[in-house]
Amino acid sequence: MNVQTFERNSLYASRPSPESDAAWNALLPEGRGFVYVPESEKYSLPPGEKVFYGEIYSVSLFHQLHCLGQLRKYYWLLVDGVKSNSTSLKPMVEGLLGPSGEHVSHCFDYLRQTLQCAGDMTLEWPRKEEDGSRFAVDGWVSDHKRHVLENLLTTCHRTSLTNAGAGIISSTT
Repeated sequence: MNVQTFERNSLYASRPSPESDAAWNALLPEGRGFVYVPESEKYSLPPGEKVFYGEIYSVSLFHQLHCLGQLRKYYWLLVDGVKSNSTSLKPMVEGLLGPSGEHVSHCFDYLRQTLQCAGDMTLEWPRKEEDGSRFAVDGWVSDHKRHVLENLLTTCHRTSLTNAGAGIISSTT
């Protein structure tokens, strides 16, 4: 593990644009984090998704990033709809809240459980305001332990499902 100091990156915090969408999509390896596992029964895995050359599985980290990307997409769609007082988003909102809105509900609960399971236990302190006071914790300038992802990314690239789609920002999910 190495240490990473968290700092705000406005590209990831900004509204969707070709540049910010490309940055989010670049977080996923080729194949969107789906990997081919030959002879999965040797690893006591339940059946994966069957594709033309075997069974594939999703790496949790990339599933989590996909969910966060989806929440980002829907957040900005809703913000824009409210700001413009648009009723054209009503079917999408009904889909998000109704029985067919399971994807968004799944993402909230999945990310909650992910954080509870593998949450970062770094102590963070309040930032120093211009008047010298400290009261708001933003997490910036805190040193966090970071797992080295190069090995995971290399493995995902080597075993990826290369035709899985376009990335985190997907028009199909």
